[in-house]
Amino acid sequence: MPRTIAQLQAELEDAIERDKTRNDQIANGEKEYSDCFLSDWASQLNISKLQRAIWIAENGGEDWFTELLTLDDKPTYAKLCKTQYGYAWRLPNGVWVGRSQSISPETQEKYLAKKGFKEEQVLHLAKAVIKGEGSACYVGSRKVYTKDCQCGYCRDVANYYQIENDDD
Repeated sequence: MPRTIAQLQAELEDAIERDKTRNDQIANGEKEYSDCFLSDWASQLNISKLQRAIWIAENGGEDWFTELLTLDDKPTYAKLCKTQYGYAWRLPNGVWVGRSQSISPETQEKYLAKKGFKEEQVLHLAKAVIKGEGSACYVGSRKVYTKDCQCGYCRDVANYYQIENDDD
């Protein structure tokens, strides 16, 4: 069940208070920093995640994501995947659409247009998550697909990728 903004804000205040208490104990010599550096790191990630969750909730449960569309604005339901050659889009039929290695947005746009596609930022249901692994973690957003969504896009993606309701 999704948490309300008030619940998220209360969790954030608790997390900040715990972090402050731990930092005060370290400053007063009651705890060694080396004994709690992992707790500090995890606490900062959790605080960032809660801040992101509040931001998403305040924006109607949505966040901006890059999507691959056809040139006539039809969704492709593609996933952006990291490959050994950089990032590429994987279409539901298994076809890969590579991206230009160019930094220039204009070149990137022309490259995809030759293949019949374009990338655009679209609003989509989202939830805050901690991504990555090890020390390379960061807070970001993940799309949420539900089979009972009325937009059709969610339902198609959820059915194709066999995702159960993902609205926690």
